[in-house]
Amino acid sequence: MEITLLDDAHPGEPVSVHSQSGDWTAIWRGGSIEHRGRKFQVEVDIEDVDTWSTRDAESEFIGIKTTGGRTIVCGLVSVAYDDGTVALDLKPGVVLIDQDFASNVRTGQRICLACRVMEVYPTGA
Repeated sequence: MEITLLDDAHPGEPVSVHSQSGDWTAIWRGGSIEHRGRKFQVEVDIEDVDTWSTRDAESEFIGIKTTGGRTIVCGLVSVAYDDGTVALDLKPGVVLIDQDFASNVRTGQRICLACRVMEVYPTGA
């Protein structure tokens, strides 16, 4: 997934970013300070899911955004693994989620999560 830094990013600190779906906040897991305006390809890691729900509406938001201090992730389950991990298609980008609830979802479902912590790791791609 491509992001643009909205602030200077310091390793291990929260940073505001912009992606195709909107603005959101994540912990920067890069090895050095990076400056506002730079673009990066990143892997997204979601920790501490607060709530989740299924959605059926085709017009439902897909992607990541921060609203009211909460980070919301919505997408389509592209793969549901036997171990409870799901691959969530964010169009563009895919995030793997390994949580207790994951065993209750199936391929093709649209789900939305609210999470406490999201981390971004620059891939160098």
